[in-house]
Amino acid sequence: PRDKDNPHGEDFLTIKIEQVRWLVAGLKIRWHLIAVDDGCPAEPPSAEVAKQILQTRDPADEDQNGRVTVLNLQEVVEGRIEASVSVLLSNKLSGLGSTGESRKGGSILYGLAHALACRRSSDSHVVLYTDADLSANLAQAGLLAAPILSGKAKAVAGQRYGVKDAVLVKDDRVSHEPESTTSKPDSTIVLLRQYFRSRLLPDIADIADTQAGFKAFSASALRTVIKEVASLDESFDVELLVRFTQRFSGRRARPIVLAPIVFVEDFGLTNFPSVGPQQRHLDMINQLVSLHCRLMPNSQSETSDVRKLVGWLQQLSLPGYVAIVEYLERTGRIGLRVNRTDSTRPLFDPDWSVAELQAAARTTVRTKDDQPKVVSVDWRPVALSSCSSYLRSTGDLASYWQKSQQASVI
Repeated sequence: PRDKDNPHGEDFLTIKIEQVRWLVAGLKIRWHLIAVDDGCPAEPPSAEVAKQILQTRDPADEDQNGRVTVLNLQEVVEGRIEASVSVLLSNKLSGLGSTGESRKGGSILYGLAHALACRRSSDSHVVLYTDADLSANLAQAGLLAAPILSGKAKAVAGQRYGVKDAVLVKDDRVSHEPESTTSKPDSTIVLLRQYFRSRLLPDIADIADTQAGFKAFSASALRTVIKEVASLDESFDVELLVRFTQRFSGRRARPIVLAPIVFVEDFGLTNFPSVGPQQRHLDMINQLVSLHCRLMPNSQSETSDVRKLVGWLQQLSLPGYVAIVEYLERTGRIGLRVNRTDSTRPLFDPDWSVAELQAAARTTVRTKDDQPKVVSVDWRPVALSSCSSYLRSTGDLASYWQKSQQASVI
């Protein structure tokens, strides 16, 4: 909760519980909320604070169809997990030496595995994950669950931007596309990453926002995929989506359906600030290259254009990456083609060429005194990581859930 010692507190655990209870009120749904501490260094750590909050809740306030569990990634490090959970973890995750070896991915995969182990998977069992802040209201969970419960999809990816009907709430206004994307302070960084991702990982080229912390999965489908996901950093979302697409393409239910959501953006509080080009952004592109090498069939990897792109990105250094971003912003080349007709395609389709971006990496920029300055480009090899998108009414979803007497959203 917010207080003088914690001025940015959101009391997110209490509020998320109330969001879920509001959503399922009057429906025969069992829910289980799982909070995972990914190695909080504070004293007391987040897991202990969460447990204290739960202990102070009025028992009369509890929902007999819901429960809350608090986990700690340190339990995986120390091997203090049940066998039913352990068998769902990848070798990379089960062999975790410290919580510092994971960046977001490990804690979410641990929570997903725990959710699967809590009960036998069925067609009415949906597993959803979200960030531990209030950016995405859990009252929107029905948008993600409905396509799964109706048999139309195996997974649903919430989209903060890049698709029609997505709504971005900022400090001073509510925006819709295309303004939501073009007005973002990191729009060039986002679109550049999307450009590379669509070419390196064509299986998910139509997903504009792969990093949104608001995704849902059929539990039975997730059970067949989760152990294969080895990425423990920011790219774990991407690997999970690629593996779902590869596993379930060609079946009656689509592998992944996109769901526009309302998202409250706060750059001041995010753990992943991305306003200006930084090494972390280049690292995320390197992670995409690594995923390409691990997940794409050899026939795709061997094509000339992709092979050249991979080779160039493996050698691109931070000065070159920064020069590309500055060139695109300086020339206004940030997604010139706006797709307004095909709802199955990302809204933005930049018309850049790889040759243009390669040239930009060696371009000149202006210094503060407006004198030209050549950006030095260090073509050193880069060590790739080995691991490596309006609140809608949910009334129309009630019919899906009322048909299932034991539906469960976790």
